[in-house]
Amino acid sequence: MQTRQDLTTVAAAVFLAFGITAGAQAGQKVTGSGQGFYVPKSTATYKLADGRSVQQAADGGYLTSAQPDNPLNMNSQDCDGTNVVSTDGKTGTGSGYCVNFDKDGDAAWMWWRGDLDGGTWGWIDGTGKFKGVDGGGTWKTKQRAPDGKFINTWEGTWQMK
Repeated sequence: MQTRQDLTTVAAAVFLAFGITAGAQAGQKVTGSGQGFYVPKSTATYKLADGRSVQQAADGGYLTSAQPDNPLNMNSQDCDGTNVVSTDGKTGTGSGYCVNFDKDGDAAWMWWRGDLDGGTWGWIDGTGKFKGVDGGGTWKTKQRAPDGKFINTWEGTWQMK
């Protein structure tokens, strides 16, 4: 059965949306894409009376970028989400939040929502270089491992303030 980790994986993909190019300036529109790699930190599953499951999960991971000098390359990321999964485990929907930390200690928060295959994400706000960031994009589940690890791909457009 696909578990909450599947939707959390999707959520993680959303968190990968931090692909700001190294040369991004305030007010500049940025388009990016990349991958995120995630490992489950904690999960809890609750059965509903109708046979569906509510799954709560926390995942930790990191982001990679095609450009080694990208300020988000190899940044850490923590995500939390809640998913409702069908009785057969094949469909579900979920949502949650992630926080990304770069090498300078600047943080960026995002929301995500989607299903087992992908969804959407958007910026909430940040500190330092991410303060006032606005925009979002989409994410897709690329790979799921039996032990709950997953990889997501993402793409998006946003504006630095």
